[in-house]
Amino acid sequence: MTNQVVMNDTANVTLHIGGSPIMSSAKEEIEDLLKHSKALVLNYGTLTNETIESMSIAGKCIPFAII
Repeated sequence: MTNQVVMNDTANVTLHIGGSPIMSSAKEEIEDLLKHSKALVLNYGTLTNETIESMSIAGKCIPFAII
């Protein structure tokens, strides 16, 4: 989950290294998306109330975090 300023660059780098980026921050999709994910990166450079809520949900869905 990245901020809108670097979203396109983040998607392109992820594609370049063989990943499959999904640029969604919809809180309704977070749990389902993380069931199929191997990693989660939170970039909170341009926060909104919606992204704060979505990132909070995402953080609770992963078994551990490296900060």
